[in-house]
Amino acid sequence: MKLKELISEDKPREKLLKKGAEYLTDSELLAIILRTGNKSESVTELSNRILKRIGGVKNLKNMTINTLTQIEGIKLGKASSILASFELAKRALKNDEPIKFKNTIDMYNYIKNDFLYELQEKFIILLFDKQFKLIKKCEVFKGTIDAVNVYPREIFKEALKENASFIVLAHNHPGGEVMPSIQDDEITKILVKNGQLIGIKVIDHLIVTPNSYFSYYENAQKNKLVA
Repeated sequence: MKLKELISEDKPREKLLKKGAEYLTDSELLAIILRTGNKSESVTELSNRILKRIGGVKNLKNMTINTLTQIEGIKLGKASSILASFELAKRALKNDEPIKFKNTIDMYNYIKNDFLYELQEKFIILLFDKQFKLIKKCEVFKGTIDAVNVYPREIFKEALKENASFIVLAHNHPGGEVMPSIQDDEITKILVKNGQLIGIKVIDHLIVTPNSYFSYYENAQKNKLVA
């Protein structure tokens, strides 16, 4: 069933035009992206089923082409539309102005949403120029629920390519434990030493959870790995 086959008051697009996008439910917004349903479901029924299946709209950001097309009624065209919509929204929210951080809390607030709803450990880096203006944020590795393999060569290859002077490392602990592990200490030592050899200073390593963080820099007196 196509969107145009619904009665007028049930059409998400009509509701958007009359009231504005902010008045639409998650399911109605998704219905507009999907555009059509199928032989047995209207587009709103399909969008409701998709959101129920994945546990809500917040989990759409973790979907891939493969995971979306495993849902009955979602083929490559619909999956591509969903992913393209999320990518466009993500780009629209980017700030083109040079970003400077006053403190570690600013950095934590800047990156914490990158780890939101992540069920695996993920490792990202922030690259800075000589004036400590942010050049780039990039995800470099993704692992399992309690580990991620980190390769120094890949990290510093990205830093050299962007002509970075400073790096901040960050990874999450999906289990919620904010304190660093022995492995975290070891990889921090290795990356600090590698950076010293090529003139790129690792100034901090943040361990991120949804509600808190650990900073090696802030704990430098306790743990002299980053100072």
